Amino acid sequence: MRSVLGTGTAISYAANWSEYSGHRPDDGSGDVTFHLDPLWTSDDIDFVGIDFYPPIIDWRDGDHADTALALEPYDLDYLRGRIASGEYFDWYYASTADREAGLRTSITDGAYDKPWVYRAKDLVGWGSNAHYDRSDGVEAASPTAWVPESKPSG
Repeated sequence: MRSVLGTGTAISYAANWSEYSGHRPDDGSGDVTFHLDPLWTSDDIDFVGIDFYPPIIDWRDGDHADTALALEPYDLDYLRGRIASGEYFDWYYASTADREAGLRTSITDGAYDKPWVYRAKDLVGWGSNAHYDRSDGVEAASPTAWVPESKPSG
């Protein structure tokens, strides 16, 4: 590929924000697979590329949980503070009914105390930790080939 693009060209795969951090099937198995780690660790990949478009705020008309954080949805400090917090970082909606009711479920990892594994917005946690696949909820004895902070993110 570099012979076509030139030796000065950096190469990556631009993963979607909802797929970069691993695969967790919604089947009750407890499986977690860092399925892109073989790609990210390849010598042919120069940096981790992520198309990062997660929800930033969960603003609603009327009284809601975020009114304690800001008076209006365009408050710049509020917006900046939601990049690494809020929905898909601190909490999620377990169902459509929960979303409509504003009922937020905390994101935790009771098994290994690694909540970043389940936080789609936690780029820092993902990039700075070793990755351990889980089968039936049990963490592998050895990590994947990913080396924390081994490649720049773009």
